[in-house]
This record gives sequence, structure tokens and C-alpha cells, in this order.
Amino acid sequence: MLRHVVERALLSDAKHVYVAADDQQLIDVLVGTDAISVMTSVDHVSGTDRIVEAIQDTGLEPTDIVVNVQGDEPLIPPNVVNQVAQLLIDRPISGVASLYSTISDVKEIFDPNVVKVVLSSDSNALYFSRAPIPWDRRNFADGEPTEVDPHWYRHVGIYAYRVWALQQFVSWSPSRLEQLESLEQLRFLANGISIVLDHVNEPVCAGVDTPADLERVREFFATQN
Repeated sequence: MLRHVVERALLSDAKHVYVAADDQQLIDVLVGTDAISVMTSVDHVSGTDRIVEAIQDTGLEPTDIVVNVQGDEPLIPPNVVNQVAQLLIDRPISGVASLYSTISDVKEIFDPNVVKVVLSSDSNALYFSRAPIPWDRRNFADGEPTEVDPHWYRHVGIYAYRVWALQQFVSWSPSRLEQLESLEQLRFLANGISIVLDHVNEPVCAGVDTPADLERVREFFATQN
């Protein structure tokens, strides 16, 4: 799975592709690729903390952009990596960017494994939650509706950061909201760092979080082969 993620990242416009891991078995998977492996501590509480350790000796400037592609996204489109980085290129003062998609299945609104996001008029995140936000008081009063209009957004878990934003992130303690929702991006919002979002420019399959997800991805690659 990690090998597939790396191969797709290498097809993006990234200047370099680094893999930050805490297990030699993962590092060994990268042999023969152009990715740069970085062994990191086993004690990190989040992937963002791990990234900050991984970039310490890379010579990156505070305004440089780092895209976080998680290792459980074997179907991530390279163009999506480019898109999230372009958001920060287009907004030089922004520190964090991410993506979202429109929810079409009403069950996803009520699924805590699907992270929802609400946006301001300038496409900054107001809040992320596992709960169904925004709450449609009229239509949700009697339980889950049968249809959904296109005003609910699913967060696509890929991020672009300015290096200065990453450095600030690890200087803060985990926020109460972050701990409640188990969503580390809320640490940025709790500390006044905005997250700009854009609608993803092509479909992104869900990552591998469960055995059922793994089987789905295996079936996909079997049909491709």
C-alpha cells in the first residue's frame, strides 16, 4: 500500500517526495523508488508532528510548502497533490490548505468516520466535525432524511502546509476540540490559523481505514491488473 502511495506522489509536481516512518519495514519498501526515506520517532501523537521532525534537516524555508499525503491513500490522484499545493501558492499569506468533496449519500452525513467541514464565504474552514454539520433543524428533526442537497461537504484528508505553520503547530498543546473530535486540524483553528479549502478537482477514493476498505482497494487493483 505504501509503495502505491509513493508511486502516485512521485507523479505529482512535488520537487521531492519524502516518506517519514518509524519502522524499518516501511523504509525497506521504498528501495528502488526516487522517494527519500526519513526514520522518525515512534513517540509522535500525530502525523503532523512526524512531518515536523522529518523536515528538520531538509533546509526548507519558512514559506516553503509541504504536502502531507498519508500512507493509507493508495489511490490518491497526483493532480490532487498538485491542487492542494496550488491553493497555498495562490494565497501567499495562508499557512494551511486542504480539500473537500460534496456529499451525495445522506448516510455519510451521519457517519462519524466521515469528517464534515463547513466553510466561510472566502472558502476558509469554520469547523470540522465527525457530527452532521451543518445541522438541518427542519429536515433532520425526524432522523435521517432520504435525500441530501449539495450543501454538505466531506473533508478530503490531504493537507498543504507552509513550514512556518507546521513549526507553530508543534509548539501548541493539543486543543480541547482536537481531543474531543480526534481531528488534529482543529489545533490550527483553535489557535487562530485559518485553513483554506477548495473543492477537489477529481474524485478521491476513501483511504484504507478498515479491513473492508483494504478489500475494496485490493479488488480495484485486481481489476486494473
